[in-house]
Amino acid sequence: MSPSDTPCHPWIGPTRLEYKMNETTAITTLSDVLAFLDRGGTSGTRRRDMVSAIKRLCDMAGTAPASVSAEPPRLREMLSRIRPAAHGVSAKSYSNQRSLLAAALQLAGIIDPLGRGSARCHPEWKPLLDAVADDQRMSNGIAAFANWGANHGISPGEVKDGAVQRFLNWLETKTLYPKPRDCVRRIPHIWSQRKIRFLASHEADHKLFQSASQAPQVVRSEPKLSAGSRCLSCAPR
Repeated sequence: MSPSDTPCHPWIGPTRLEYKMNETTAITTLSDVLAFLDRGGTSGTRRRDMVSAIKRLCDMAGTAPASVSAEPPRLREMLSRIRPAAHGVSAKSYSNQRSLLAAALQLAGIIDPLGRGSARCHPEWKPLLDAVADDQRMSNGIAAFANWGANHGISPGEVKDGAVQRFLNWLETKTLYPKPRDCVRRIPHIWSQRKIRFLASHEADHKLFQSASQAPQVVRSEPKLSAGSRCLSCAPR
C-alpha cells in the first residue's frame, strides 16, 4: 500500500488538552518526552509501548534519551545511524518503534502528522492520484506532497516553487520523514511528466482526469515547475 492509498482520515494533531499539558514545560530532549508521557501524555499500554520504543531506539543508537535533542533534524540523524539487524530487530519491529516515537512526539507537539490518505479525500488531488495509480513510481513519488498540499489548502493547479520550498521546510522541521531533500528533489521531475502537467492544468474537469492517458502534448497552462526549478537549489552542497 502506497502512502496515498491509506484510508481517508482528517488531519489529527495533538488535542487542546495535550497542548495545555505541554505549554508550561519545555521539551528539549527525549528524556523530556519521556517525562511528558509519565505526566499523562497518554496512559496504559500505549504509554508503556511509547516509552519502551524511545528507550530501545536510543539504546540501538548508542546514546541516552537525555543526550538526544528532540528536534526533528537531530532525531532523523540518530535514526539514520541505527542498523536494526545488528541488534536482532526485524524490519517490522523497527518500523513499529519509529511509529511509536513519532506518536509520542506528536503528543508532545513537536512534530505534525504526515496526513497519510488526506489527498485521497481531496476533490482536486484525488482524481490526480487515481489517474497515476497504475504508475507506482509517480504515485509514490507524489504522495507525500499531495497529502501535504491537501492539508494546507494547495490544489494541484496552485503548485509553484514557493510551495515546494515550504513543503521541504515542513518535512525537515516538523516530521521525521527519512530523507526530505530526496523526496523534494523528485517532485519537479515527476511534476513535469506529461500526465501530471495535463491533470494539474485541468484539475476542475474530472472527465479529463479520466482520459489522461490520451492527453495531448500541448496543454493550456502548466505549473511553474521544471527540472531546473529553484527548489533544486535545496540540494545538499
